[in-house]
Amino acid sequence: MSKYGPRVYKPALGTNYTDHPNLGAEWHFKGKKDAIYTVEMTPKGFTCDCPGMVFRGKCRHTVDIGDCLAGPYGWMI
Repeated sequence: MSKYGPRVYKPALGTNYTDHPNLGAEWHFKGKKDAIYTVEMTPKGFTCDCPGMVFRGKCRHTVDIGDCLAGPYGWMI
């Protein structure tokens, strides 16, 4: 974690995540070398505990979840 708190990825500008039905949900991704990474939806956006999120502020895990939720059936995930 950075000294200012966790990095947050917000894929859609203007999206209000505080009222989203998936708020607080967690998704688990298998990474390289059997590592398991967790993506969580927070009121500010998506957080992930992988190294890519720490370095870049977004990662493929948060982008994948953001894209799925933006799709026509995204609220069902």
